[in-house]
Amino acid sequence: MTEISKEYNGHTITINDDSTMRFRVQGPIVETWCDRYLEAQTIIDAAVAEHEAQKRRRIAIKVLNETGDECTVTGVHASNGNVLGLAKNDRFGLYANYYPALPWIGETIERIRSLSTEAVRLKQSLDPFLMRGDGRDVRPGRTHAQKVDNLVALIEEKTAAAQAAAPPGKGSGK
Repeated sequence: MTEISKEYNGHTITINDDSTMRFRVQGPIVETWCDRYLEAQTIIDAAVAEHEAQKRRRIAIKVLNETGDECTVTGVHASNGNVLGLAKNDRFGLYANYYPALPWIGETIERIRSLSTEAVRLKQSLDPFLMRGDGRDVRPGRTHAQKVDNLVALIEEKTAAAQAAAPPGKGSGK
């Protein structure tokens, strides 16, 4: 019986010339029999890749995402470099940013969120008095003088409404 062997990815693939003509795979990771040479290569490649993946450094580091929620960074994606363990940003499908998991950072993120909410509320309280610079709020007039008169009337109307809605002691102003 004659055997022909070839080295492939740290393994030996041997074909025996008995009646089965099968390929024997021997190596540090895989020991098996295959019917085709390409099948043997595929099995070796998959086993070596899995073995290498298991050897990769594993980490579990606590971080805070941009909303202040705790996440665990587990590594770096081998092919695209994305940080693993972070949720994707729902809006664009991009990976979220993150910060060290320190109490003062969590408190600062919470303060930013609180101030942002307050800023939105304050902006909404001013919306009834908003006048657009593109002139959409100004009633149309036939002449330029009418348009200016309508602009003055709009400003006076919004000013009166703002004074009536002002907090105590803040109704008048320059």
